[in-house]
Amino acid sequence: MEFSGYEQCAIYEAQGQAGGVWLLKSHDCPYVINVVDIYYQVVTVSVTHRGRLWYFSAVYACPYLCGRQQLWNYLASLRTHIDGLWLLMGDFNEIVFPSEVKGGLFSLNSTDKFSEIIEKCRLIDLGATGSLYTWYRKESGVLKIAKRLNRAFGDSTWRTLFPEAYVENLLRNYSNHRPILLRGQGSIPERPSRPFRFQACWLTHDDYPIVVNNAWKNGNHISLLVLTGFVMIL
Repeated sequence: MEFSGYEQCAIYEAQGQAGGVWLLKSHDCPYVINVVDIYYQVVTVSVTHRGRLWYFSAVYACPYLCGRQQLWNYLASLRTHIDGLWLLMGDFNEIVFPSEVKGGLFSLNSTDKFSEIIEKCRLIDLGATGSLYTWYRKESGVLKIAKRLNRAFGDSTWRTLFPEAYVENLLRNYSNHRPILLRGQGSIPERPSRPFRFQACWLTHDDYPIVVNNAWKNGNHISLLVLTGFVMIL
């Protein structure tokens, strides 16, 4: 499978019940991506831009508890080898709080194991805007279960570098999962004492498109779009 305008960074093909992970980046993306490790539920890469390096793990967790336990053990081991900033995004196939499920059962034992690995890896849930739930199951057209399975985590150092980063739960069309989109911007060393004001007259200046385009290319921006099994770096 190919995506116009994107190049492949790392791929783990689906194996039976394992969903597989594809990591792509747009052709004009300024980030340098290098594969760190590939596991059957996780693809981890290093991301470098303007002298800054951090790590990103694209996750597609097993739908079965025994498989997810293998994933939690793997992430705990991976944490000991990652000496730097870390971001994780994807379908974790697990919830943390009873409020993250509607119409289904809440398993304390299962969520406790997930919560333990979040704490052990020193991760912070980045939260999300939009609908609370990211996965849905319908029967005869009637909603039966909804859960928050797709999410993003960052450690404290990654959050410090991208203090304004946030996640959007987008609308879904054909999948029972909502795509999630992370928008991020690097930390600003010095904030102006006066708030920024946009002037509509700037749009009429001949150099306006050039200035905006150059600012975007030179900035420390990143956008990640995660569909189940696919991650696109924009």
